[in-house]
Amino acid sequence: MDVFIKSVIIGLFAIFPGVSGSAIAISLDIYDHIFLAFKDIKKNILFLSLLFLGLSIGIIFGSNILIHLSKYHNSLYYIFIGFIIGNIPSMVKKVKKVLYIPLVISFLLSCVTLLLCDNLFDNKVSLIKMIVGGILFSFGKIFPGVSSSFFLIILGIYDKILILFGNPSIILTEFTFYFPFIVGIIIGLLVFVKVLNYLLLNKYDFLYSSLIGFIISSIISIFPKFENSYMDIIGIMIMIISTVISFKLNKKRDLIN
Repeated sequence: MDVFIKSVIIGLFAIFPGVSGSAIAISLDIYDHIFLAFKDIKKNILFLSLLFLGLSIGIIFGSNILIHLSKYHNSLYYIFIGFIIGNIPSMVKKVKKVLYIPLVISFLLSCVTLLLCDNLFDNKVSLIKMIVGGILFSFGKIFPGVSSSFFLIILGIYDKILILFGNPSIILTEFTFYFPFIVGIIIGLLVFVKVLNYLLLNKYDFLYSSLIGFIISSIISIFPKFENSYMDIIGIMIMIISTVISFKLNKKRDLIN
């Protein structure tokens, strides 16, 4: 049940623009387990079944929250930012030695991506956009600190995909429209899962140093615009509280491990 609950949380937050589902998975200490499980699917069938079920439920709920309550999601961003900040010290402890060059490069690369103008693409949906969107969506779900939703927004297909996630049954009536996106996801998963498995087993310090850079940049990307309002002040307080809670929980977990 622990895997199921964590996967629901990942799916719930991962659909929010600027939020990386993989970054949440790291914060919940389940990231490594997910990709190592793919090396022996038969042995980990229960784990993966609970994972995909939880992710599906979380994504559906998250999509509907965005559709119906999009005006009030800033508080969730503050909570998530605090959660990430409180987890960074624990991430640093995971590596024998932090490699600053890949950390800085990944940070700058992510920042440059976030600065891309959404006017680079028009709003017309095409076959190529849907396939590329699926590939980039899977990339964002696998590599922490990279927001899948951000890519979809740039491509101009975020609203269409949000409708699909909020109501998956729509694919029965609009299969032709969404099929290229699904193909893109499958292509991305086949490529990126293998790459990540190799890095986890052979370049652990390099991978986690890079991930730290990506995650730090994700804090910048999702930080709500501060207008010195009453709600913003409450948001900062929520962020500080969630940071302390996350730090203490991770510290306790590290002592147990």
